[in-house]
Amino acid sequence: MRATGHSQDVPLHNTSLGASPPLQGWGSPFVFLQADRLQRSALHQPLMSNVMHSEETIATESEVHVLGCIKRWVSSGFYSAEQIDSMIDDVLEPDCDAAMLRNCVAIEVDLKLSAETGWPATTDCDRLDRAFRDLHEQGICALGNAGYTMSDGYSEISEATANPPPGHYKSYCFYHGQDIERAIEGGGIMIAFGALNDDPVASVAVGKVVCERLRREGFEVEWNGSFETRISLPKFLWQKRTGA
Repeated sequence: MRATGHSQDVPLHNTSLGASPPLQGWGSPFVFLQADRLQRSALHQPLMSNVMHSEETIATESEVHVLGCIKRWVSSGFYSAEQIDSMIDDVLEPDCDAAMLRNCVAIEVDLKLSAETGWPATTDCDRLDRAFRDLHEQGICALGNAGYTMSDGYSEISEATANPPPGHYKSYCFYHGQDIERAIEGGGIMIAFGALNDDPVASVAVGKVVCERLRREGFEVEWNGSFETRISLPKFLWQKRTGA
């Protein structure tokens, strides 16, 4: 599998959604592997009835930046409060009030949990997960939150397919951290894909399979039929439940 093909994205932010821990599966070799999917405990207290907004406590530009990171990490749905508390260390600056920013994690989590009560029973993220599970069963290694960049995504795919069940994986698809940030901001989501042997004809065939499965979930799919162009879901609404 080559490390190029789809064009690289310009990072939307200067911080990643976090380093990728060991890949976690769905309980068997023949289920959708989702990068950065960690076991989570029940971390959150009951929702505060009159929760304050995090912005009310922010004083410096550095704190604005860190709060933005916290909001994205919480909104992504991939990280527990404990994980985010640890991730904050990577973006803190000397002029930041670390204790205050750590308190903001609970505020943002409670705001998100409150918002989740108004979400539909099945969100776009649920439908994408379902499509990726089915694609996995077809021999397509499908990863969500696969690192932060295209290069990270290819590395995650290489790791996930290094020791697969014999003959199971022949191709891949994934989205990465920058894609999640774009989706959170309302820009839809992009899906990379291809054949593990880099064959152009086989890669285009993979793209067609991925598009067909995504359309079955009701997504509006945009793709020009070229392996050099990722699949786009322009109307994708990012709503991933905390701990899901």
